[in-house]
This record gives sequence, structure tokens and C-alpha cells, in this order.
Amino acid sequence: MQSQVRLENDKGLIFHVRIGINGLLLTGQQGYRQTGISRYIERLISALPAAMPDAEILVYAGNDVSLPLGLNGRYTPIPVTNPAIRIGWEMAALPLLTRLNRLGLFHGTVNALPMGLGCPAVVTIHDLALFRWPEQVPRRRYHYLSRAIRSAVKSADRVLAVSEATKADIVELLGVDPRKIAVTPLGVDERFTPPTADRLATFRGQPEMNVPYLLTVGTLEPRKNLPRLLEAFAELKDEIPHRLVLVGPEGWRTGAMNNALTRLGLGDRVHFTGFVRDEQLPLWYAGADVVVVPSIYEGFGLPVVEAMACGAVVVTSNVSSLPEVAGGAALLIDPSSSGSIAEGIRRILDDSGLRIDLRKKGTLRAREFTWQRTAEATVAAYREVLA
Repeated sequence: MQSQVRLENDKGLIFHVRIGINGLLLTGQQGYRQTGISRYIERLISALPAAMPDAEILVYAGNDVSLPLGLNGRYTPIPVTNPAIRIGWEMAALPLLTRLNRLGLFHGTVNALPMGLGCPAVVTIHDLALFRWPEQVPRRRYHYLSRAIRSAVKSADRVLAVSEATKADIVELLGVDPRKIAVTPLGVDERFTPPTADRLATFRGQPEMNVPYLLTVGTLEPRKNLPRLLEAFAELKDEIPHRLVLVGPEGWRTGAMNNALTRLGLGDRVHFTGFVRDEQLPLWYAGADVVVVPSIYEGFGLPVVEAMACGAVVVTSNVSSLPEVAGGAALLIDPSSSGSIAEGIRRILDDSGLRIDLRKKGTLRAREFTWQRTAEATVAAYREVLA
């Protein structure tokens, strides 16, 4: 059986299986890819060797990427930062490489699988937002991804969903047998911990940080529900001294957000930071009086648990995966109502006992999500396929 042959790598180490990972969306470039997708791939491949020591992990990556130590890379001969070039390479080259590299299993890490693979395969589905709100996605992106996702879940031997809510969407929207789906929740980096008092004081002591703030983190795109968050902030702005800080790179279709900003006349009360590196995010989380994640849809919702891990108090939506991830450690609001968002923020600011309770619960909840657990759940799915 091909998946169980004994393989020797260039260091003379013997393995019983070789796993290929599509890492072509790994990137060191600042932008929306680095906020979630690239982080998932990087943390997963870093944790896989310990979770599956009898396997050799091959990572297919662009030629501008540096992989974590201990991983074997297979790099493209040309840059693949252009989406069309990357997709072309995935579809044309990866099926050939699965055979040349004698893979026992291939993992499509982001919603897609090449056709004609020479081995069994699993695919990770991160969310199905485009099937629920196709109008929120650029047309070309929608047509490519909708076809790619449908093809991937059909051809995969196992489908990995990042939450129970995403699993339910895969069953409902794509008609996949639930027995084919494994839930592999995401993790929180070890760097997401409460910063020391000195570091936080230095951060808050900067001239531009001399007022308290509310925080939201994520790519600027329609499902983040930012126009309603701005409306909620406009309702509160005369009651509180805070600024609203939006951390995250620009994604797509931000016109409604920009129109709301102009219409509401919030001026310098709203601050856009753009992309912020992971090393700085704990300071932003910990320094906020409230972290607000009012999305209308999330496949998982990493900012919720990252904020909790940093000791922040979280207000988030009562839809999709967000109540599942929050696990009773956040205040839930109705994302369709700016009044509900405003009232949630107001409750946190006015009730010190509630803040203390949620902060304690959030810290405990965040500890349940680690990348090692993600890798272990992923390996369990691999072994089911290989068996």
C-alpha cells in the first residue's frame, strides 16, 4: 500500500508515510492573507511533526517563504503571490508532485483540492460565507471559489471543518454526509497572553494612545458588519470618552463602511491602524476597554479567543460559530441591530463586576484552544483516511 511504504529522507530518517501539505498561501507579506489563512497553515505545519512522528511532512510553498525548522519544503520555481499563477500551479503541478514525491496523503489547507491527485486527500473548509452572501464577494472570486469548494468536498476522502457551525453549513449548503466531516477547531498562539504591566503602560503611554478605546480586529470586509458597529459607536459617542479602533488590513467591498463613516460624522473618534503584526496584537487587545466582534458570520472567529487569551473583555455576535467559540465567556449581541451592539458595549463599560467575571471566564476558555490540539485532531482525520 503506497501510504504505508517505508521512506527515507535526506537525513537518513525512516518514516512510514509521507504527507503533502498545500502551503502555497503561506505569506510573509502584510495583508489580509496573513491575518488568518497564512497563520492557520504555519501553526498547523509547525505542530504536525510532534502530533504524527511516524510521518514525513512535505510542504509545498512559494519560493519567497521561509518554513519553520524541521519541515521539508518543496518550493515553486517562480513566485506565486499572483492568485492566477498560484491557482495554475496548484492545478497543474501539484497532482504530478503527489506522484513524484510518493505521497500517502495530500492536505488542501484552504477550501480547494487539485484534480487528479495521485493519493487520498483531505481538505479544510474555513467558512462558507460566500454561499450565504454571494453579493459580498467580488464576482470572479465567487465563481472560482464556489466551484473549487464544491469540487473539493466531493473528491476529498475527509473534510475538515474549523467549527461545528461550519460543519453544519457544509452539510446544509453542500449536501455532504456529516460522517465525512471532522471538526478541527483552531488554536491560539502562545504569544497571545496578557502583556506585562510595564509593556502595557509603555504602549498606552504613546501620545496617540492617550484616550481609552474600543477595539475590533479583522480584515475590513462586509461580513465584519462594520457599518453597524459604526452606528452603535455613534449612539454611544456622547456618553463615553472612547475612540473606536479598527485593526486589520483592507479586504474588499468597503464602500458601505466608508459611507457610514462619512454619514455619521465620527471624525477623529475612529482610528484605522491597517495591518498589525501578531507581536503587537496582544498589546492592542489588552489595552482595550472592550473588544467588539460583531460579525454577521465567522467560520471560527480567532479574534474572540485571541482577545480572551490577552485578558480582554469581549462582546460578540450570537450567530454562526461565535457563540460556540465564546463558550459563555463573552457578552452576546444581535449583529443585525446597532442598538443591541451599543447596549452590549454599554453594559460592559457600566458593570465592573461583569467585566471581572467575563475576563476570568475568557482566560479559562482561551486555554482550551491550542494549535497542538488542532494538529492532533487533524492527524486523527489523516489516520482514518490512511487506514
